[in-house]
Amino acid sequence: MRRHGRERREAYVWWGGYFLPDGDAQVVTALYPDVPTEHGRVHLDHQNLIALHERLRALDLVLVAELHTHPPGAGGQNDVDAANAAATYRGFVTIVVPDFAAPILHDLRTAYVYEYEGGDQWRELTETEIEGRFLVEEPFHEVNMAR
Repeated sequence: MRRHGRERREAYVWWGGYFLPDGDAQVVTALYPDVPTEHGRVHLDHQNLIALHERLRALDLVLVAELHTHPPGAGGQNDVDAANAAATYRGFVTIVVPDFAAPILHDLRTAYVYEYEGGDQWRELTETEIEGRFLVEEPFHEVNMAR
């Protein structure tokens, strides 16, 4: 996302994972569709979406959330975003990462996080809700090999 931001264009990512019996989800991978994007626009055609879903199926995962960046000053979800979400099941999450993910996205409370409520309605989560619902585990562990 930051690479796209340095190029002054938007980025789009799916989080793939699975649902636990209690309704929580575990994200295990990110899928990045390598498609051309522009400063304020990401467009995936029907074939792009089929390819993403096929990859999820091959990994035996489901779409848990979608993320995309917005340029500086663009704010959160707009009408186009809301009308064109990758999924519209109740509880689906979409995350709008401001300022092209610059300088770094390390805290989802700095993003705009929305949950689909059904009936074409989205609800923005508060910082407290985001903190309570998302646990981001450290994805990188350095092992010092010095003896």
